Amino acid sequence: MKPLNDTNAVHWAALAALEGVGPARLQRFAELGDPAQTWSRVVSGSLPDFRDYADRWREQARKSPLERMTEWLERLEVTVLSLQQIPERLRNGVDTPPVLFVQGGLAHEFPTPQTPTVAIVGTRKATPYGLGIAETLGAELSEAGVSVVSGLALGIDAAAHRGALCGHAEPLAILGAGHHRPCPSRNRAIASEVRGRGAIWSEVAPGAPSAPWRYPARNRIIAAVADVVVVIESAPAGGSMLTVGEALQRGVDVMAVPGPLNRRASAGCLDLLRDGAHMCTGAADVLSLLGLVAPETGDTNALPPDATAPDALSPDARLLLDQLTEAPLAFDSAMSATGMDFARIAAASGELEQARIVRNRDGWIEAIR
Repeated sequence: MKPLNDTNAVHWAALAALEGVGPARLQRFAELGDPAQTWSRVVSGSLPDFRDYADRWREQARKSPLERMTEWLERLEVTVLSLQQIPERLRNGVDTPPVLFVQGGLAHEFPTPQTPTVAIVGTRKATPYGLGIAETLGAELSEAGVSVVSGLALGIDAAAHRGALCGHAEPLAILGAGHHRPCPSRNRAIASEVRGRGAIWSEVAPGAPSAPWRYPARNRIIAAVADVVVVIESAPAGGSMLTVGEALQRGVDVMAVPGPLNRRASAGCLDLLRDGAHMCTGAADVLSLLGLVAPETGDTNALPPDATAPDALSPDARLLLDQLTEAPLAFDSAMSATGMDFARIAAASGELEQARIVRNRDGWIEAIR
C-alpha cells in the first residue's frame, strides 16, 4: 500500500504539530474525517469540540502555514502513513497512532509480523556494565536476524543500537520527538545509520515542540512493536518500567538482566525478576524465548567448551546448584531450600546461567547438565 498522497500528508502533519496535540487529540481529529477539512476548520477557529484551543490553534496556523510543513517533510524525507498503512504489528495493537511519520527506505513495509523484533530499554545513566551488555546483546541479536528496537536515548538505548548496527538485521528506532529533533546530539551519527539501514518512527510531526509527556506516550509504541522487551539497568520507576507496563498489557514477554545488588541501576531489574520476569543473561536466552537458535552454536541449550566448572563458582552458586540435582525449583522454593534471600538467589542463578549450567524458564530454575 502506498503512503498518503501529498495533500493529506501535509494536512495530517500540520494537525499533529498543533500545540497540545498528542495521541488522543489526533485520534479525535481522525474521527472528524478528511484532514484537509479539519485543517480548514482550525484556520477558521470553528472546531466546536476544541474551544479551549481554537484561538491558539488559529494563531499557530497563521504563523506556520502548510507551506512550512511541506518544507519540513521534503527536507527531512519523512513519509506519512495513515492508520491503514501503518505496519500490521503496530496497527493491530492497543492505542495505535492514527498517523505515523517515518524516515528510512523501509517505511511502511517494516517490520513485518514475521520479523523477530526485540526492544532493549534501560536507564540513560547506565554503568559500563550495562552499556557493555546492551551493545553485546544488540550485536548478537542482530547477527541472528532479530531487529533491535529502542528509543535512541542516551545510555542503554544508544548502546543497544550501536551493537545492532554491527549485525545484519534492520534496526528500528521510535522517537519521542519529531524527526527534526531525533535524539541527543551525540547520538545523531547512530540515528543516521539506523535511518539508512532500517527505519525511524515517530507519531510527533516535524517541527512540533518537544514536551516531556510525549516520551511516555512513545513507550507504548516500543512495547507494541516488540515480541520481547529486555530491560538492562533501570530504577524501580521510570521510562523503562512504563514500557514494561505497556508490554504486559499487550501480552509481550518481558526479560530482565540481573545486576550487582548494591547499585541502584540494578534495582528495577531485580524487582522484575522477583515478580516473575524471564531472566536474560545473554542473546541465547532471548533467542530461546523467541523460538530461535543461537547463531554460533545452532542450539540455545548447548554448552560452550569453556563453560565454568562447578568448583570455580561462588559459594552461593554452588549451594543453589546442589539443590537442583533432582528437579527444577521455583524461586521461592530455592529460597527455602538454600536459606538465601531473593537477591542472592537471583545473583546465583544469573551466575549459573552465564556458565550455561542452569536455565530460567518462567521463574523456574533447572539444571541443564
